[in-house]
Amino acid sequence: DGIDLSGSKVVIKNNRIKSSGDKCISVGENTVDTVIFNNILDSCHIGVQAKDGSQPVIINSVIVNNDIGLDAYMKKPIYKTGGQALVYNSLIRNNRQAVKADEFSDFSILFSNVAGAYTGEGNFDEERLEEKINDQGRGHPEALKQYLNIDAKEAPVGLREIF
Repeated sequence: DGIDLSGSKVVIKNNRIKSSGDKCISVGENTVDTVIFNNILDSCHIGVQAKDGSQPVIINSVIVNNDIGLDAYMKKPIYKTGGQALVYNSLIRNNRQAVKADEFSDFSILFSNVAGAYTGEGNFDEERLEEKINDQGRGHPEALKQYLNIDAKEAPVGLREIF
């Protein structure tokens, strides 16, 4: 895995993870209050995997060219749930499968460009693969304030800033 979390409370910001053997980012074992912000997750088996009671928030990230863009499941029944992730303002395109979740898990995806017209407020499905700021004003600025204390009148979909 490019980054592997277990029971963590961190902000993962401004990373480019490409061609990791398994997961670009693995979020497991009751990892809550973790924010994955402004990252490019490219050409891994899985872009982000959330499991076993984890609740990551993914904001303004580019998740492209993976076998599975977002994956959530319950591995260990002791946690009683799988992954429960929130996704805002992200570009999820050109993955063999955009989103996969078992019956114990869920993704809430909002204000994002998702291949396959994923259901959620503000979501859209438009072919754009540039690794830059896209669709200024189509993102959700309140997510930036709530999770990162960033005041913004508008938010893009895709990266918020080039790094």
